[in-house]
Amino acid sequence: MFYAIGYMLLSLWGYVFDHWQWMMLITACWPLLFIIAFPFVPESYRWHFSKGRFETGKTAIKSYADHCGVSLSKVRFENYMFAKNTFLT
Repeated sequence: MFYAIGYMLLSLWGYVFDHWQWMMLITACWPLLFIIAFPFVPESYRWHFSKGRFETGKTAIKSYADHCGVSLSKVRFENYMFAKNTFLT
């Protein structure tokens, strides 16, 4: 799907930019957006769990639940954490 979208954007850029050097410059600037946005993307709780950082993983789950407006009951959360800890060992 991303390939198809990129292919369509490339055709659009070929129409908008009349010289191939401008099109190459614009195409080369796309990764800069990802490099700039990368520090603002939070780590996944699964990544924290795989590295053995269980407290940080719990914090990531709680912050994501707060962001989504979901309240986690302590019993359900602890059961989930126990299942994840046994799965990783």
